Amino acid sequence: MKNVQHLDIQENFDKTTVPIGDVAFDASKQAPWTLNVKPRQYNVVNVVGTDENNKQYFYNKFSIKTDGKDYPLNINNSQLVQEVPEAKLSF
Repeated sequence: MKNVQHLDIQENFDKTTVPIGDVAFDASKQAPWTLNVKPRQYNVVNVVGTDENNKQYFYNKFSIKTDGKDYPLNINNSQLVQEVPEAKLSF
């Protein structure tokens, strides 16, 4: 009854582990469970460039920031969808 049990909760992404929060159990309390979910910030950086042959290239970087630490994650699939308005003739 005197020992408090703690468990850190983490999320696995390939080779990166991102903390979610922690849970604790204290049998001596009326409400024995406590849950602490850490706030997260999701960040995406998109880069669009043009090479010397005027070909465009695109790449993306995705990361999660929690506890003041940035966790870069691998992107398994990315696609670009470009929408161009149709040409209209007017007189």
